[in-house]
Amino acid sequence: MDSFVFYKSFRDALRVLDPVDQAAMYNAISDYALDGIEPELTGYLAAMFILMRPQIDANTQRRENGKKGGRPKKTETDKSGKQLQKKTVEVFTVHAKTFEFESSVDRNYVLDIQGKSKKDGAQMIVYKRNGGNNQKYQLYLQSDGTYGIKSVNSGKWLTVESKTNKYVQQWTWKKTGNNDQRWRVTVDASNRVTFVNVKTNKCFDVQGGKTVNSAKMIVWQYNGGLNQKWKLNQK
Repeated sequence: MDSFVFYKSFRDALRVLDPVDQAAMYNAISDYALDGIEPELTGYLAAMFILMRPQIDANTQRRENGKKGGRPKKTETDKSGKQLQKKTVEVFTVHAKTFEFESSVDRNYVLDIQGKSKKDGAQMIVYKRNGGNNQKYQLYLQSDGTYGIKSVNSGKWLTVESKTNKYVQQWTWKKTGNNDQRWRVTVDASNRVTFVNVKTNKCFDVQGGKTVNSAKMIVWQYNGGLNQKWKLNQK
């Protein structure tokens, strides 16, 4: 193969890296896409490649299928006959960055810890923005492509407490690395982020869907609501 598709999302993801790691990733992507050479990456670079690889493979397969010919694919249109534009979801790749989690329901409300607590078992809530460390979190990319979420205020990790089957609240807890502290991340076409807990397969959610001071955080089945989507403002 003499060419391949390099997405804007790939470029944006690599921009967060230092120049040495950027070069390693560019070489890994191009060697794999052009020559099928498996990269020898470790740590978060390996995790980044795992996220990008399915898209590279899909494009390689589409290219091979195109060489075989076949019936042209039908163009999707709306009821008026206008061609629909497909939206793409960008790869989300950050590591050890600090963010404020802004609710998509009301931009004035952000993720917070009840009472600014630093103790184990502190309840996660939403509250009006005040800029304190109790409203700041760091995202750590894990080797399996999931994320750990660490409170700047307490140094503890967001964990699902699962005593009930229906409502599962969020807590800070000592880091264990278990699936109750791991989160899969998806980003929609408006760059709003959804976090899905690995253990429960449920989404980070504002209970009741209302942004009021001290509204509790739970996990809930994905429903596409704005109470399950967040804008990450880097600090």
